[in-house]
Amino acid sequence: LGAPVSAWSGQNFQIGNQDGTFLMNISAYNQTRLNVNISDDSPTSDGFESGFNQPRTRLIFDGNVVNPDTFYRIEIGFDNDTSANSGTGMLLDAYFGHRYASGLTVSLGQRKVNILRSFTQASNREQLIEGTTTGSVFATGRNQGIFVDYEGEQGNWRYSGAFTDGAGTQNTDFTANPPEGDWAVSNRFDFAVDGDLGAFDDSVRLFPGGDGATILGANLHIQESANAPGVQRTYLIQYGGDIIFQSPDGWNIFAEFVGRYTDTEGAPSFNDFGIAVQGGFFPTETGPTARRRLRRDSKLAA
Repeated sequence: LGAPVSAWSGQNFQIGNQDGTFLMNISAYNQTRLNVNISDDSPTSDGFESGFNQPRTRLIFDGNVVNPDTFYRIEIGFDNDTSANSGTGMLLDAYFGHRYASGLTVSLGQRKVNILRSFTQASNREQLIEGTTTGSVFATGRNQGIFVDYEGEQGNWRYSGAFTDGAGTQNTDFTANPPEGDWAVSNRFDFAVDGDLGAFDDSVRLFPGGDGATILGANLHIQESANAPGVQRTYLIQYGGDIIFQSPDGWNIFAEFVGRYTDTEGAPSFNDFGIAVQGGFFPTETGPTARRRLRRDSKLAA
């Protein structure tokens, strides 16, 4: 195996052996935000509120074991954006998998389900200060299960699928009903009309200076709630599509549509819809490093 080596890669700290069969990347990031709210005066408020918070603090370990194609990732969040995780630490990602030469990748554990592109963006590479409202409402979150990806030989299309416990099951036991479901199947298909599909694995925009890109995506998620005493059986079907257009000059457009059908026994069925449109422009080029190709299973933040 050779003597262990350590180095700074420019993106993270690495520990591994000389032949690359064992590797651990250690990275972290923090977001500190100054908030200012201005509103009309009221009997209980002067209409001005300001202060700092830290919506995200993350510690990430990822790399490979045995060979470069057998990968893992563990991410812990010390966020203070929710009462459930007010800086005390919460497990976000915990999975391992293998990339096969055929283009197939299989992973097992807890991670983001690749359905809504607005949700699978890395939180430190968002177009805006936060993700979209559509993503926060319709995303299934991090789920536990088995995940597969198959990428075409030319790298211009990819199918992603997952068999999980269903939406909202991060860090839950399989007997926790709800939110645990009996089953959930998630599907996504991406096609690059032009450009590098892999460059947009965790972001909807790139820095200027590279090639342009047009990427289309479609998704379908179906799940059934647990059949347990006191739990109303619920069937959920969610579908949608999105498009990314990236100009070589630095401007970009992202649009996403989502629909959801919910049918609960003993209650009327209903539909929900959401749409998000974003645009951005980078006035200057930052060099090739900013346009590096990132793989979904080894990205630095999520």
